[in-house]
Amino acid sequence: HTFAAAFVNDYYRPEDPDPANRDRNVAVAWLELEGPLDAPLRTPFQERYLTAGRSAEQVLQELAPLFWRGSASARDVRGLLNLSAADDPLEERVRVALIALLASPRFLFRVEPAPGDGERRPLHGHELATRLSAYLWSSVPDAELLSLGDALQEPDTLAREVRRMLRDARASRLPRGFALAWLQLKRLEVSSPDPLLFPAFDADLREAMQRESTLFFEAVLREGRPISELLEADFTFANEALAKHYGLPGVRGDAMQRVPVPASLRGRRGGLLGQAGVLTATSNPNRTSPVLRGKWVLEALLATPPPAPPPGVDSLEEDGSAVLAATLRERLEEHRANPKCATCHAPMDALGFALEPYDAVGAWRESDGRNPIDASAELPSGKRIDGPSDLVAHLLQDGRLLRGLLHHLATYALGRGLDARDRQELDALAVELGPDPALDEVITGITRLDPFRHRYGGER
Repeated sequence: HTFAAAFVNDYYRPEDPDPANRDRNVAVAWLELEGPLDAPLRTPFQERYLTAGRSAEQVLQELAPLFWRGSASARDVRGLLNLSAADDPLEERVRVALIALLASPRFLFRVEPAPGDGERRPLHGHELATRLSAYLWSSVPDAELLSLGDALQEPDTLAREVRRMLRDARASRLPRGFALAWLQLKRLEVSSPDPLLFPAFDADLREAMQRESTLFFEAVLREGRPISELLEADFTFANEALAKHYGLPGVRGDAMQRVPVPASLRGRRGGLLGQAGVLTATSNPNRTSPVLRGKWVLEALLATPPPAPPPGVDSLEEDGSAVLAATLRERLEEHRANPKCATCHAPMDALGFALEPYDAVGAWRESDGRNPIDASAELPSGKRIDGPSDLVAHLLQDGRLLRGLLHHLATYALGRGLDARDRQELDALAVELGPDPALDEVITGITRLDPFRHRYGGER
């Protein structure tokens, strides 16, 4: 609040014969406010649950099932009530019980009792609701979802609820939770490009890069776009700084906004492979890394990670004399001459070389120092590609993008690694979905999987 004081009856008579009466002034030493004198405002929680005439037992009978995402017995409620004195005020009894509810393993973990080894059981209504809300909302189920009980196992009911939940604002947590992990963009938070080589990179640009990817994923999801647009789209999201980094015209201000990719920049931007966050997170501080970028394509997009390098294999020479003596491509080719390295590096390096037109912070370039960029490569199949556009076309024709996405979504939804039974289910789902399904259909398809709706014996 702002307070002010004013002297409203100023007196000034310079012609008065008595100098003491010619002028008078005032100085304000302090202002003192007492209040507020009205009753304090009650929170929405207090208005809903702590109303007159309600007992602590009635409040906890309503709250405990919400916090524990399932039933709460009379014994459970008595245990919560016993944590405070019977003559304590209602607010105090509920406050103490809330602490216990939040600290309970039944709130902190998804509790799903397992059947015997080799057996399976369908998840109860509250268990399936919890798994569904953790997957789509990164949160607890709402009252509407919990009210369905075991009816949630019915395919039509489950499909209807998934559609409702994806329309809800809370579904924005899926891009932030899943997409950041899937695209390995947490690495971006610790990326430290050399400030002498890349002076335009700062914390604000880093944040815009990460926001671009999550907003882009959310748009493809909410607009029912096919998964092929994850790699090849005619739009992206940028603020003024990121748009300048990309050469996108007409973007002003710090706010992220949807931006069309002009025809002149197609093949460079519009899709995950042209997003600076991915490209920066898969680079070294002072140079690009075809190895890291190729490894990212194998891991994130195709779910076929290369094996760990064998012990005793040296990394690239990075001292000044080595860098001056040969280009990065030449040094990697020499590295691959080692038979121990060739098996893994052949597919990784080829995929990474196609992304060499992007520098270590994802800006487009035609040369690397004095050397022109060579983005050509030969895949293990013998197919030749040259540059990002060829790589995108290859990945879309390859057919493994859908299976890779299903693999990562199922891992995220189930909260565990996948086994042979899970992979068999995913293969069947891939056939059912077709070659280029909409992203929301892929996300919904995971909820129909037998492993999503059941608990297996021996499952961790």
